[in-house]
Amino acid sequence: MLIFGVFLLLGVFTNIPANLETAVMDLHFNLKQSLVRESRQKDVFHEQRSRKISRDIVLVAIDNRSLNSFGRWPFPRSTHADLLNTFTRIEDQSDRESVILLDILFNDVADRAFEDVIFLDSIRENGRVALQAQLFGTSLSSDREDAFNRRLHTLIENWGELKNIRGDTLGVGRYYGIESPLIPYGKAISAYGHASYREDPDKIFRRQQLVSCYSEKVDEIPIGELAIEGDFGLSSRGHLGWVNTDGEIEAVQLPLTPESFADLQRRIIRDGVPRRGEDDTPMLYVSVYRDHYIPAITLTLALQYFNRTLDDVEVEFGSHIRIPSPMKWNPDSSVWEPYTLPASGRGSAEVLDEIRIPIDDDGNMLINYMGRRSSADRGGIQTYTVRSYAAYAEARRNADPSSWPKTNNLGGKIIMAGAFTYGMADDEKPTPLGLMFGVEMHANALNTIIMDNFIRRSPEWVNYLTMGILVLLIALLTARMRSLGWAVVILTVFVAGSFLGVTLLFEYRNLMIDWAAPVLAVLVTFIVVVIYRVLTAERDKKQIKNVF
Repeated sequence: MLIFGVFLLLGVFTNIPANLETAVMDLHFNLKQSLVRESRQKDVFHEQRSRKISRDIVLVAIDNRSLNSFGRWPFPRSTHADLLNTFTRIEDQSDRESVILLDILFNDVADRAFEDVIFLDSIRENGRVALQAQLFGTSLSSDREDAFNRRLHTLIENWGELKNIRGDTLGVGRYYGIESPLIPYGKAISAYGHASYREDPDKIFRRQQLVSCYSEKVDEIPIGELAIEGDFGLSSRGHLGWVNTDGEIEAVQLPLTPESFADLQRRIIRDGVPRRGEDDTPMLYVSVYRDHYIPAITLTLALQYFNRTLDDVEVEFGSHIRIPSPMKWNPDSSVWEPYTLPASGRGSAEVLDEIRIPIDDDGNMLINYMGRRSSADRGGIQTYTVRSYAAYAEARRNADPSSWPKTNNLGGKIIMAGAFTYGMADDEKPTPLGLMFGVEMHANALNTIIMDNFIRRSPEWVNYLTMGILVLLIALLTARMRSLGWAVVILTVFVAGSFLGVTLLFEYRNLMIDWAAPVLAVLVTFIVVVIYRVLTAERDKKQIKNVF
């Protein structure tokens, strides 16, 4: 069992086994057949889309056609107003979309002020527009920070923040800078969320932080004036922080105890970076941060789709996000109905009492990518439904209801408008399935939520128990079989069969079982036993030879 012990220690103290399993997961994604394209006749194709891909997600692509129609990017905001008016101005208002995401930042005033006025009027008239904020790991300059914090407070006052938070929050990666939409936009929209993703160490984007912690600095206290008592007016929703010599902010949990207070003083005196106070004397400061738990824009869109609010959501870091009693708008009957997943295969439709999203200690959800990047071209493969931005914005519907069409055939759908052409913006990110535009990454994350299509990992103890049993079995088998040739055959069948098994579990049950580390442990065990048998056989031959 020495080999099992070595692999166990590698799993506990290094990232090597985790990196191996990540590579296997990427392979699973690339083997997944979520979209089948079959040629029936010349230039005629039939597409069969997976039942795990929602038909209610529609990507509105700012594509080459859009650039040809409206010129260089960014478009005038009156053009975005034309887009929204096309969705808003239909006769049958019960056949409206659920929510519209504009995957565009509106953090600065337009060059021409009337453009903002026109666009804001269209946002208010639509009433279903969601916009994004950006989070940063480091603080902004003090003047910008104050302005953006005021914008954030506008969003929170109008639309709230996540408050039902449980679990260990001290270890959650915090953001100390934020850029939010202009205050008039914050008041006009119907929902908001952050659009920030964190890449894995290999620079691939595999997960989204559905709940992020933005820490707003509300005070600074010289270390000599810091007291143990009280929570600094944070009502248990904040922490202390100080900057070390590496420029990193180290978080200190509240409330302070005599032990943690003494440890804080010792560490900040040793590793803290002094700043000059009002009398120009270098001083060590401790900052007081109020924590705001901000939803990812994809979680916000899901809540709009389910007719739930931020107050309905329960978050437990390291476990789950729970959305109770999801509903879905039925445009045919004009009522909200209990959310039902479409039937898959021979199964029947399933009514969901809740959506329970698995998250890690940092609030991340693994994104279940359903296919490669979609094409904006009509003849290209589309994992999700893609329509051209120009097709809607060029309609330019006026305010006269008599000229409106009856419907856009978008009842209850989620509209996501964003960049969909090369070089338009820094919006292409590497994923397990290659480069993908940001709006389609959002679509994959959103689809994972609303289709209850979560990737779940087997518990660590199950992985280690399985590894231990396999190592023991292969050691006994290899040691007792007379023919090593048959042992090689059995090993080959095991490796191939186990990979097929975990691949099928990933494809049909979304279950991620460790495969690379156990198989590697089995291979090392096999090699060690074979070497031992060869050396033992040679020794026995020499002993027999010496006897004769």
